[in-house]
Amino acid sequence: MSKENRLLEIRILFVDDMGIMRRAMENSLKEIGYVRLTEARDGQAALALLNQQAFDLVITDLDMPVLDGIGLLKAIKANERLAKIPVLIVSAETERHKIVSAITNGAHGYIIKPFAIAKLKGKIDEILDKAELQATPPKTNK
Repeated sequence: MSKENRLLEIRILFVDDMGIMRRAMENSLKEIGYVRLTEARDGQAALALLNQQAFDLVITDLDMPVLDGIGLLKAIKANERLAKIPVLIVSAETERHKIVSAITNGAHGYIIKPFAIAKLKGKIDEILDKAELQATPPKTNK
């Protein structure tokens, strides 16, 4: 998929309990060029959306009520249908054990808030490039 098509086709679910942070993420993603965006206010709402719609990337905060980011990550990875969806953590949490927990539970990346849009774009590109490579069947020699 070309980079231009990716921006128009990739479906992103972003999850944060703070409305102002959801607006900031939406604005950042739109500035990058992504248009197929859906938001959720906590992990439980995100899981409901993941069970209703297809997404190519989940971006989530860690500290949320009802179901936090690690709980959401674990639920995604435990569900065979959802397990291949890449998850990017975007959080103000800087404690090493929380970052390590996110990565060991299957997060594909971690960005600390506040973030520069260029950093967000770079990390999303890296994650999606890797996901595309893993989804491409290996070439066989004939």
